[in-house]
Amino acid sequence: MYANTVQHTVHLHGTLGANASGVIPSWSNTGAKLLEVAACSSNAGDATLKIGNATDDDAYLTAKPIGVSSEPEWFTVEDFDGALSDELGLTCPQHAPSTVFTWTLDYDGAGGTAAANVDLVFTLLIGGVNSDVTGLLV
Repeated sequence: MYANTVQHTVHLHGTLGANASGVIPSWSNTGAKLLEVAACSSNAGDATLKIGNATDDDAYLTAKPIGVSSEPEWFTVEDFDGALSDELGLTCPQHAPSTVFTWTLDYDGAGGTAAANVDLVFTLLIGGVNSDVTGLLV
C-alpha cells in the first residue's frame, strides 16, 4: 500500500515572528491521500498546526500543538478531527486531482513562546478513489 508514497517537507528557519501557511498540491491526474504529518520545532515553542483545504483552513486537523525540542508530534488518521474528517477516524483525508491541502502554523500558539526551526513532513499516498489512474504517464 505504501509503495506510491511521497513526502513533502517544509522547513521554516530561525525563530518565527509570524504565522506561516502553505499548500500541498495533489497531482493533476491522480489526486492524493494524506496519510500522516510529522511536525516539530527545535525549541520548547508553543506553535500549533492546522490542516485544511482551499475553503476551510482546519477542515482536516484543528489546531494542535506541534512537537518541541526536535521531537516530532505525529498526526495520523485518528488525529484528523476537522469538519471534513472521517468521524470514525478510519479514513485519511483524500483530494481529487488538481486540488490542494493547506497548512497553517500559528508560530506561538495562544501567545506563548515562538517556535524556532520548524519542520513539517507531509506523507501522501498517490491516487485513491477519486483518481484517473488511466491518465498516468510512463
